[in-house]
Amino acid sequence: MIRGAVQSLFLVAVLLLGTSCALFESGNRILLTEKDSGRTLEAEVGDTITLRLPANPSTGYLWIGSVPDMGVLREVENRYETPEEMRGKTGVPVVKIYSFAVVGPGEAGIKMEYRRPWEQERAPKATFDVLIRASGTESLMERMDRTETPRVGSKGQIEPLR
Repeated sequence: MIRGAVQSLFLVAVLLLGTSCALFESGNRILLTEKDSGRTLEAEVGDTITLRLPANPSTGYLWIGSVPDMGVLREVENRYETPEEMRGKTGVPVVKIYSFAVVGPGEAGIKMEYRRPWEQERAPKATFDVLIRASGTESLMERMDRTETPRVGSKGQIEPLR
């Protein structure tokens, strides 16, 4: 009896994992660096855009920016990465990493300035901007609403979708 329950739970987990993976299938991973500033980028709903910018926050300089919420991009990651050879040292250059999921069709811009937040009257040390043109027939949320979750019966069996 316990073995049957474990097998049923395992089957449910596999089905749920497969369903969630189907939501993000065929998404490309697009990597952008400082050199890509000024570009117009074609993307599709489901793609992931990762932006890697050089930084040194110990100097007070930060990448400050905006992505207008127009239902096209959603920030999913925002972190610093220290190169392997610099780990454990202080005041060393790092890489600022932003990742965005393309969640709907349309246009959105990513605009960043490398500046000290308290020096608003001074020009930024560096800038980054890119225009994203996303295509696709449906948003990620619409796709999630359409995806059916399998039903589990009272005895742990998977019931057919109607």
